[in-house]
Amino acid sequence: EKTEAKKLKRERKKEDEERGLPPMNDPGGPGRFLVLTSYTTEPKGKYYEEIGGFCASHNRAYCERHGYIFEETILPKAQMLKDIEPRHFCGYHKILLMLQLLKERRAYLDEEKIRYLVWIDADAVIIEPDITLESIVEEARYTDLIIAEDQSIVCQLNSGVMLIRVGEWSTRLMEAVWDEPKFHIK
Repeated sequence: EKTEAKKLKRERKKEDEERGLPPMNDPGGPGRFLVLTSYTTEPKGKYYEEIGGFCASHNRAYCERHGYIFEETILPKAQMLKDIEPRHFCGYHKILLMLQLLKERRAYLDEEKIRYLVWIDADAVIIEPDITLESIVEEARYTDLIIAEDQSIVCQLNSGVMLIRVGEWSTRLMEAVWDEPKFHIK
């Protein structure tokens, strides 16, 4: 187990060097963060657009305060469902967006020196703006995946808020989730 951890640490270091990123313990910080959210515009006058817009405005202000990049995707529900076919739950749109960044937009991540993608669901808002993403990553010992805990006894993971380190491991994880056939059924 220790050998595997050392191997993973070496792989991370090599990936970072290839991308021109500073060492994780560099005083300049662990790298930049790209915070993502998405939501639908439908149905009008309901939860999605109003809550999504409210939360996004607060989360965008948090990002601006700390120098993080914020991307908000707003789509009609029909378009979101078309984008994730054959899946039928809009929650998979977050996996699609992260995969697109990790694969198709990788040059952008490298150019911007993005070390972590941060997903925040449209109905989640940062309520302690003094806590930085750097401090969360440091407390988690710079792990590849930092994910929220759920209060449910059925599933103890909550993918509504997660930080995922840009790298090959994360790309493989997102591909595995995306390709899992049990998520393609109604």
